[in-house]
Amino acid sequence: MEIAYHFLFNITTKSSNNLDDSHKIHVLCQVISKALKTTILESSSNYFLPHGVTTYALLSESHIAIHTWPEKNFMIIDILTCKKPDSDAIQQIKQRIAEGYNLKKIELKEEVIRND
Repeated sequence: MEIAYHFLFNITTKSSNNLDDSHKIHVLCQVISKALKTTILESSSNYFLPHGVTTYALLSESHIAIHTWPEKNFMIIDILTCKKPDSDAIQQIKQRIAEGYNLKKIELKEEVIRND
């Protein structure tokens, strides 16, 4: 039986632009939630000195976490949801990431978690 869906985006950008912008990262978290049709219960962001942002959203369906390493032009987006995403939701998320960040490479690992 399928009980959860895990998506891990490993994103390398061509520049560090926007990877240190906690507001923009927070908005990306909201965009992801909307694409997945999930409900955010609470969310928070933390800016790390000298650089980097972590943002999370606690969902009624599980969580979204975004971590950035501007000095390495790198970002990880971790999504776990018990609600099966619509077929085009992940594509919408990829498109929004591409629109907001100067992408060099995006890798997606997907896992269906089962309770068999």
